[in-house]
Amino acid sequence: MAIKIEMLRYFVEVAKTGNLAQAADRLGRTPSAISMMLKQLEEHLGAPLFETDRKSKLTLLGDFVLKESIRDLEQLDRTFTSIQQFARTPSGLIRVAAVPSASTSILPHLITKFQADYPTVSIELSDADSISVMADLTAQKIDFGIISDHAGLKSQGFGSRELAEDRYGILFNKRDPLPKDTDWQCLLDRPFVSNHLCETTEIPELKTAVKNSKLRARNTSSLIALIKEGLGITVLPELACRDLSANLGFFIPKPPIYTRKILAFWAPDKVTYVGQRAFLHLLQNY
Repeated sequence: MAIKIEMLRYFVEVAKTGNLAQAADRLGRTPSAISMMLKQLEEHLGAPLFETDRKSKLTLLGDFVLKESIRDLEQLDRTFTSIQQFARTPSGLIRVAAVPSASTSILPHLITKFQADYPTVSIELSDADSISVMADLTAQKIDFGIISDHAGLKSQGFGSRELAEDRYGILFNKRDPLPKDTDWQCLLDRPFVSNHLCETTEIPELKTAVKNSKLRARNTSSLIALIKEGLGITVLPELACRDLSANLGFFIPKPPIYTRKILAFWAPDKVTYVGQRAFLHLLQNY
C-alpha cells in the first residue's frame, strides 16, 4: 500500500494538536476514521509514530515524518494554488485566421466577450481567403479558422460550427446607381470587377460576368477601393459590406436569393489549454 496524501495531512494535524478528537474536528472526520488512517500509515512504515495511544508525544520516526510532511505538504499546496490560479487567469496565445467579413462582423464581438474573462490571453488575428485559412489550419499554423463553406475540412477530422448564413448582393458606386428592382441580369450590363468569392458561387449570371471581366482583385479592401473609384460593380456577401463609405451602395437583387455559410473549424486534439477551450466554447455558442 502506498502512502496517501490524506495520511500525511491527518498525521500532521494530530501531531500539531496532540489530540485525536480535536484533530478529527478540524479535519471534519470522525476520530475513528483518523485513528484508522494513522494505523495504516504506521503499518506501512513498520514502526509507531507516537509513543503512547494518547498521541501527545512523537517517536523519533514521528518527529522526522512530521518535519518532512509539513515541508512537502506546503509545497504541494503551493502547487495546487498555482494550478488553480492558472485555470482562473490563463496566459498564452490563440491564433485565429478568418475571411475578412468574419473578421469585421463576427470576431470583434466574440473577442470582446473572451477578453472580459481572459484578459491575460493574447489573440493573433489574420485575414485570408478560405483556401489560405484551410491551408494554415491543416499545417497547424493557426488554432481556429473561420471560412466560407468548405466541406472538405470536415472529412479531415476537424470540428466545425456554423456561425452565420450570409446573403450575396451587389456592391456599386452611388454615382452610377442601380435600379432597386433589378435582378442578377444587371451583372452583364456594366463593367464587372471579379474577386475570389465570385468563383465559388452558383449564380449563373455571375459566372458569365467573371468570364467577361477585365479586372480582378484578390482581397476585399482592394476590391472596395476599385468600386469606390467607379471602375465597375462586383458581388460580395452582405457581412463584408456592413461599414461602407458614403459613396458606395449594396443591395440584394430580386430572387432567387443566393447565400453562403460562415463556418468555424478547429482540430479537436489541438484545443488543449483552458484559454483555447474557452474560445471554442464561445464559437460553439455563437
